[in-house]
Amino acid sequence: ADKTLHYTLQIKAVKASLHITRELLSSQMSQRQPRRPEQQQQDAVEPIKYGDVLPVSGELASKPIAPRDAAMMQTAENAVLGQTQKGGPAATMQSAAAANERAGLVG
Repeated sequence: ADKTLHYTLQIKAVKASLHITRELLSSQMSQRQPRRPEQQQQDAVEPIKYGDVLPVSGELASKPIAPRDAAMMQTAENAVLGQTQKGGPAATMQSAAAANERAGLVG
C-alpha cells in the first residue's frame, strides 16, 4: 500500500511538472514589477508560496514551498526530462524552498 501511494504521488508530481514546464515553455512569463520597500519587508516574514513563483491558482497558490516539495519536483523533472532544467520549475522551487528554510518559515 505504501509503495502504491508513493508511485501515485510520483506520477502526480510528474504530471504537475509536465504541465508547469509546458506552461512555462509555451508562454513568456511577464516581468515582475519592481517591489516597493514595504512589500519586501512583508515578504521577509511570510514564506514564498507556489503562487509567488509558478503560474498556479487555488489552494496550491497559497501553500508555502517546502524543501520536500522542491525535491519531489526535481525528481519528477529528472524523470521526465532527464535532468533539472536551469531556471525551470524544480530549480525555482528549490531556490524558494531554501529561502523559506533559511528564514525558518518551513521545515
